[in-house]
Amino acid sequence: MSSHEKSTSMAVKPAKRKIELFVYLALILLASSLRFVGLAKFVTVDEPAWLIKSANFYYALGQRDFEKTVYDYQPAVTTTWITTAAFLSYFPGYRGQGQGYFTKNWEFNDFLSSFDKQPLELLRRSRLISLSINTFLLFFSFLLFRKLLGKSFAFIPILLISIDPYFVVHSRLLNHEGIMCLFLLVTTLGMMLYLENFKNILFLVVSGASAGLALLTKSSATIIIPFIALMIIDKAYMQWRKGHKFQAAFLKCTKALLIWIVALILIYILLWPGMWVNPTKMLTEVYGNAFSYAFQGAGLAVTKELNPEEFGLDINGIVPYTHALLWGTTPVVWMGVLFTVVGLFYNRIGIFDSKTKRVIFYFGLLGALFILLFGIARGRNSAHYILTSYLCMDIVAGIGLVASVEGLAKKYKLLSKISVHYVILFTVLIIQGMIAFSQYPYYYTYTNPIMAWMNKGNTNPNIGYGEGLELAGEYLSLKPGAEDMTAMSWYSIGPFSYFYKGKVYSLLPANRLGRETTAELKASDYLVIYYVHQKGRNSPASLLKALEGIPPEYVIWMNGVEYIRIYRVDELPDSVFGAQSVKFPRGQYKIRAVGA
Repeated sequence: MSSHEKSTSMAVKPAKRKIELFVYLALILLASSLRFVGLAKFVTVDEPAWLIKSANFYYALGQRDFEKTVYDYQPAVTTTWITTAAFLSYFPGYRGQGQGYFTKNWEFNDFLSSFDKQPLELLRRSRLISLSINTFLLFFSFLLFRKLLGKSFAFIPILLISIDPYFVVHSRLLNHEGIMCLFLLVTTLGMMLYLENFKNILFLVVSGASAGLALLTKSSATIIIPFIALMIIDKAYMQWRKGHKFQAAFLKCTKALLIWIVALILIYILLWPGMWVNPTKMLTEVYGNAFSYAFQGAGLAVTKELNPEEFGLDINGIVPYTHALLWGTTPVVWMGVLFTVVGLFYNRIGIFDSKTKRVIFYFGLLGALFILLFGIARGRNSAHYILTSYLCMDIVAGIGLVASVEGLAKKYKLLSKISVHYVILFTVLIIQGMIAFSQYPYYYTYTNPIMAWMNKGNTNPNIGYGEGLELAGEYLSLKPGAEDMTAMSWYSIGPFSYFYKGKVYSLLPANRLGRETTAELKASDYLVIYYVHQKGRNSPASLLKALEGIPPEYVIWMNGVEYIRIYRVDELPDSVFGAQSVKFPRGQYKIRAVGA
């Protein structure tokens, strides 16, 4: 090589690094741009409860009452640590006020108000911290993916995840699903990298530690343990098939599994204060309740104990979860998955090597396992429980999109330039991004048009998570004298009350309303019916029937779906109140008006 060629080569390398740096920065910006805007625009149903549980966690830390850092059937430790960080930035003195532990939303909200603090601001800060962690995990996953399969096969799948409407929203909420599935992504990629050659033990430790964090987030992450064991057994089998001695391959893989488990356990114990003082209680309460929900349909508070004779599973949930997944994924993802399947079964041009096939298989399997896990379990169900399946589907789709472009490039010279590759792929991603942006600020309300066409007359099963109630609160807050008015609303605490200036009564799930709820309705100025959710549940049945034919004062529609009906209570006929017969004993379900 001549001196001129050497100097040219040396000049190209810094330029290449600058381009790569630009690509990484672009990835971060794209991953975060959809998320950091409008963090206090709306509130979901579950988030107010997690503020209280996190507040109790923070208070327990301040009192050194570490046994109180346990919650029902989920560890939720990462979520409560995140909100603890929010408390430290917003209300650090909370832990020393002697208020004890809260169980009622209105009591907690009133306590915050007495110190001129607002739950919505605490939630916004918690979301911001959670989102920052999720963005870092997404970027870190890209680096692992890049090392595993190269830039092109890493860049597109991670970008596809970062602008997936359903994933976008869950990565910016105060919940468990977003952060858990990213921990599982890091866990899987770290193990794959280690199993490539058994050389870099750091990947193994990172994988185990990430698995520990996933388990600290949700008990359902336990599925990763047999999954990782399967990966290691598969590797041992492949080593044996290649001529390695079975005993040597087995011992090497067993050692890897033990190191992985040790890393998992250390993180699990280190970050959960309850494990420092009473690990038996922590594990019994979390996994006892988790098994009770899965096999008996309710927590231990209801079932009292684990009774194997009452254990049962129900496969009927598999179809609804698969249906929800299809409703919430985009045609771009469908197309990518189709390309992957075609590439696997029609691989004449060799677009998938053995390593890429393993990546496709493992992420496809992990996504299927989450649908299977929640599809056969009894008890609670919600589409966001299978968020990991959405992420896995994005990865499989992203690989298929890249492979299809590379396959066409081998056939058509015009497409062989790398610049043309990126133009095509970025065009596809821009379409995906436009789809996500159109659903601001909720994102998860996105409905696949193909599913809407195939299921005419049906609504997306993923909607109705509290979105839109903030619009009802803002509408009523514009009324003259709103501060002195009272409204009764479904999902009142959080989704509605955080955005309404007046007092709030809660309309609770029931068949018929009791005396006290009827009295509260009569004492209210407005009634807010969350029609998109209550209609499907037909609850309260007698109230909805009585309201038939009565025109509401205001109706809120979103994406062609009727979400909310708002009624003036003083304009309702007496028949609405007379229809409310008593079902519950007096005093049951009594909820104080928030702000009273």
